[in-house]
Amino acid sequence: MNLDDFSRIVITNGGALGIVSDTVMTDWDLSRFEVAGSENSFMAVRGTNGVAFPSSMVVINYTLHLDVPVEAVGDWRIATGSSLGHSFGSYLDL
Repeated sequence: MNLDDFSRIVITNGGALGIVSDTVMTDWDLSRFEVAGSENSFMAVRGTNGVAFPSSMVVINYTLHLDVPVEAVGDWRIATGSSLGHSFGSYLDL
């Protein structure tokens, strides 16, 4: 599946978007996401084949779970009210 084909990605009401191997996700433009806070919107990277992170990654208003090791360059910013963690445990509020 190519998630870049979607102009809008909605993750609300405790929803989770799982990104697995062979899922293309290179467009992390925040304007594409409709999310409802780190306790209600989850995105889990469970495979990295086809996933590319921007050089300036920003997580705003959702929880990003990195369930596999990822390679990324540049700075990542986890905004207030957002979280970074993994699906197999809890998350860390930043």
